[in-house]
Amino acid sequence: MSDSYDVFGNREGLLYTYSMALVPRRLPSGTSIPSNVPSIIPHDQRPTRTRLSLKAKLPLPPHFHVVLVDDDHTSADFVFEQLRTHFHKSTQEAATLVRQIHNSGRAIAGTYPLQIAEHKADLVIRDAHQQGFPFAPMLKKV
Repeated sequence: MSDSYDVFGNREGLLYTYSMALVPRRLPSGTSIPSNVPSIIPHDQRPTRTRLSLKAKLPLPPHFHVVLVDDDHTSADFVFEQLRTHFHKSTQEAATLVRQIHNSGRAIAGTYPLQIAEHKADLVIRDAHQQGFPFAPMLKKV
């Protein structure tokens, strides 16, 4: 049957189409359209394309600030490199945050969902311990 009929150029057949009518392609000589195949599909029986959409919106996960706290032992260069490496801050942003940590005692390095915030804090703690610093960021719920 797919050799005899085509649905708007779709050789897959009606199962995969959303077109408007069944159009005869080319019939071998001496054959006719079977009586059970309508030449035009009535408008209310045409297959339609269905779009799926999610109407229900899921709540966003809670976010947390990764707060870097000043201590007397960790160097400013180490904090600067952590801001550049793990928090993807520009040179100017990192320098501004290092000054803020030094002057006010703390600064927010970034705001992330819980798992990402924990991961970034763990990376900073790991690097601090490798270099012998007691530096440890805090997480604060937004």
